[in-house]
This record gives sequence, structure tokens and C-alpha cells, in this order.
Amino acid sequence: MKRGLTANATRLLILLLGISNYPVLANSDWTGKSTTICEATIVGPNTTLSHTIDPCQSGIGLLYFEAGTQSDCEVPPSLSFEVSPNENISIYPVYEHNELTTYAFLAPEGEYEVVLSAVPSPDNEVQRSFHVSFTSTPYPEIHLACNDTLQLPVGETCQVEITPDMLLEGEFGCLEASDFVIAISDEDPSNGAILDGAGLFKYKITREEYLASEGFSGPFAIDLWRSSTSGNAQMSCCLLYTSPSPRDRG
Repeated sequence: MKRGLTANATRLLILLLGISNYPVLANSDWTGKSTTICEATIVGPNTTLSHTIDPCQSGIGLLYFEAGTQSDCEVPPSLSFEVSPNENISIYPVYEHNELTTYAFLAPEGEYEVVLSAVPSPDNEVQRSFHVSFTSTPYPEIHLACNDTLQLPVGETCQVEITPDMLLEGEFGCLEASDFVIAISDEDPSNGAILDGAGLFKYKITREEYLASEGFSGPFAIDLWRSSTSGNAQMSCCLLYTSPSPRDRG
């Protein structure tokens, strides 16, 4: 009787040892190493994103889009981007909310294909793509001339600020007030565009020079400006010839 029990116990021990040598296959690969299997979906634009570049800006377009991943993974998979063509472009996150992130896309004029990718688990890559289109409009024409006479009430303070649109008429194009320098030969010439006192004064308006004038051959080169004096010799200013190009600060 004891021999029978001993034999049975020995066979049971061998059987247990044999089972313990096999890898556990549930939720594992063939090597026996435990793996995590999860699924993910990429959320992103499903239509073409379009933007018209302001010709008065730097020539770079900017638009925003939302993207992210939805998954049952313990650690959400990260999102990667591949853009074609990829020259002079930039994509960076600006705001995160829930599972989505708002991204900024900067690029010059052109057509771009964006591929979003995520890898929730080994050998399980998911992708989503969308199209981005940046277009531009022609530069607005610049055609300015001086007003001959400007009459202004100075009020109780005997002062008034003079702006370029008071002294010039025509198409400013991409030019702004900061692109001009105004000088007035009044009671206090040191304060530039501020008219001091009552009377008849000479004024001069010129382009702000952002580049050295020597060798500068752009649309706002010094030789494109001309001095002009009114008939009563009380006012003078500069005339800007017509130019199809935008402000060029270098």
C-alpha cells in the first residue's frame, strides 16, 4: 500500500514539474514574456486645412489644429508627425485639454501632407493623414503723395500729434505709421511728430530706414524718394514712387 502511494506521489511530482517548464501563453508572446495588448484611435482633422497668408507679414502662414489619441492603454501612446514636403515647416503644441492637444502649424506657401502616427503596442501602428494648403495674395500697391496744405486746430494745449495719413494721400499698401519719420519745424522741433504752437510750419515725412542706405536697392531705396516744396515755401515732404512690393525691413 505504501509503495502504491509513493509511486502515485512521484508521478504527480513529475507531472507538476513538467507543467512548470512550459511558458504561460495567455497575454504573452511565444517567448513567454508578458505583453500588453491595447488598441488606439487617432483623432485629428478629417478635411483639408486652408489658410491665406497675409502679404504684409513675413510670408509664413500659421494655422491651428487639434489632434490626439484615444486608447485603452495604461500609458496613452504618444503622437508623432511626418510632413511632406518638410522644408521650413514647424509643428508644436500650444494647449492641452483632455485627450486632445492644439498644435500650431507654420509653413510658407505650398501644399503639405501631414501623417499622424501612434504605436499603442508592438507591431500595432495606427496612422491618420490630412492635407494643409497655404496660399497667398499679391502684394498691395504703394502709391503715395504729399498733401499740399494741412490745417489743424491745436486746442487749448497748443499741441496736436501729426500722423502719416494726415500728410500723405494714396495707397499705403503694407506700410504702417511706424514706417515713417515726421519732423516739424515748429516751436519745439525735438518732439518729432508733435505740432507745437499755432502758425505756419514746414514739415518733412520720410521713410524709416531699417537698412543701411548705401548699396540698398530694394523698393524703398533712398533714390526712390524725392523732396517736394509747396508754392508758399512753407512745407516740404518726400514722395514715394509706386512700388508693387511690401514693406521690407530686412
